Amino acid sequence: MTVLLFRAPCGWAASALKQDLYCGLPVPAGGRAERHLLAPVRRYASRQGYLPRHQRYATFLDNLTLERLALAALVLFAAGCGGLVWCLIGWWGAFFGSFDSPMATRLMALSITLLAAATQIFLTAFLGPSWTSAKTREPVTHVDTKLPAAELAVSGVGLHGARLRLLLLHPLINGFPFLFPDFWGYSGACPDEMRSPVLGCAMRPFTWIGGNWAYAAVQCAATAFAMVLLWSRVLKRRHTGALCAALLASGLGLFSGWVMADVWTLTGLIGLFVIVSGHFHPAAAGLLAFACGAHFGNFPTFGTVALAMLPFVRERARYAARVAGCFLSAIGLVVAMNLIGGQVKFGSGNGFVFVAARVLHDMPEVLELKCREDPDFRLCQRKDEILAWSAGNHQSFTWVGLYNLGLNWPEYNRVCRELVLFSLRDFPRCLYAHAAAAARNTWKLLLVPELSNGFEPFGPDSFVAEDLRIAFPEEVAPYLSSRQASGALERLLKKLDAPFIVLIWLSIAGCLFFAITGWRRRRDDPLIQLALFALIAVAANAFFMSNLSGVFGRYQRGSPSCWFFRPWR
Repeated sequence: MTVLLFRAPCGWAASALKQDLYCGLPVPAGGRAERHLLAPVRRYASRQGYLPRHQRYATFLDNLTLERLALAALVLFAAGCGGLVWCLIGWWGAFFGSFDSPMATRLMALSITLLAAATQIFLTAFLGPSWTSAKTREPVTHVDTKLPAAELAVSGVGLHGARLRLLLLHPLINGFPFLFPDFWGYSGACPDEMRSPVLGCAMRPFTWIGGNWAYAAVQCAATAFAMVLLWSRVLKRRHTGALCAALLASGLGLFSGWVMADVWTLTGLIGLFVIVSGHFHPAAAGLLAFACGAHFGNFPTFGTVALAMLPFVRERARYAARVAGCFLSAIGLVVAMNLIGGQVKFGSGNGFVFVAARVLHDMPEVLELKCREDPDFRLCQRKDEILAWSAGNHQSFTWVGLYNLGLNWPEYNRVCRELVLFSLRDFPRCLYAHAAAAARNTWKLLLVPELSNGFEPFGPDSFVAEDLRIAFPEEVAPYLSSRQASGALERLLKKLDAPFIVLIWLSIAGCLFFAITGWRRRRDDPLIQLALFALIAVAANAFFMSNLSGVFGRYQRGSPSCWFFRPWR
């Protein structure tokens, strides 16, 4: 994360003992090889009987063989050399002259770090056998070396680091974190007038220090932490391979490295599942509360899933109290963040605009009827234009109307509220039209979520580039040179849309099959519980997001439908 955040130029700092490369906040000086000898020393001491076998890491220490450490060092060495070669090629492209590239600077520091780590690990492997050549003594058992209770932070640190690197690999390959036209509302607006202020205010200190790379790093770290929480608390440190496969196949790195709030749906659902499964942890409650407050659409989704899982929970009263506490905490977060802007409010004041845009797209006849009964209605003056705008997609009216109707958000929301209430005036006769549209939208988002949705190229004249010039002017050039801005990313993802949709179908079918066939016999199996939870979560998310906002594949990528585990043994 340090390598991604620093901005200062590189140089050489001389000391009386050594010379170390520094780049702003870089590689810590003095990370010498003897630090990596702690593991073989601990193994040697336990084998000689000076220390007892560690209750938790004994098997891991025994498996630290020369060959495995040497292979790990080789992988790091190859990655470091690859980074150096890439930087050299880039410098060669500038004819070995002035080469001002923040990405190359970051990659150079990272490559040097990888080379140093490879050297240190190789020295550990080389010296390791010498620690195990002596005769083993009788073990000492009276010394208590049990670790403190920080189980999650200690035992899962290796897996968290591996997941974090896999997630960050996606924006690194792209050349820049993935952006969307309203990314500023999530990366720095505090509070933002259009959405929940929680995420923007929470990320503002990080983006102030490290820009959008800091946002991507923090969000990837939170996502990796949620995965480790699931792995350690519920799966009991098993099914690691299936978890890695799910990470890669679901494209989790794409939307965890995206400056958007969609990935927080998944992290919040993971926190909720930890609570549902009876393995409560404060970190799970924190993830659920923060994710719920990060996006207003998560409130109905999380609430519905939590309520639907209530019959399957053993301690229902305690479960209900914990989940209710998380929801109250989320409401408190929203109100507290809005107080930064000097307002005491819960919502964003534009919810009816999004619902009206969906109604106009699905049922354009509503505006026709409204204008017949009330010709002076504000939207009737430009009815034909509005109907044309709404035909594009579910939210085209939201933005085109905002910029062309001359209304501010409060007035825009009031007009849209009048239209939404008019569409319900004939209740329950109007229920059929709304139900048909809701079923159609839910079905489409559930079964046809496009992987490429949201990764369109945004050029130098787009809202994305304009916001970057205002908030992060030094990041305009790196973004415009990224694969997303050039259109290469979207072209690749469009080719993967069909396989991704097939994967969704297989995942849903697999979860449905194992939830039905295995519930009676293996009700306490966490994988069977996860299958049932995933089915409920993906259906609830598809229903609320498609009908409160629209049918956009990016909403469903944050649901567990993309996640497949092996529900059999």
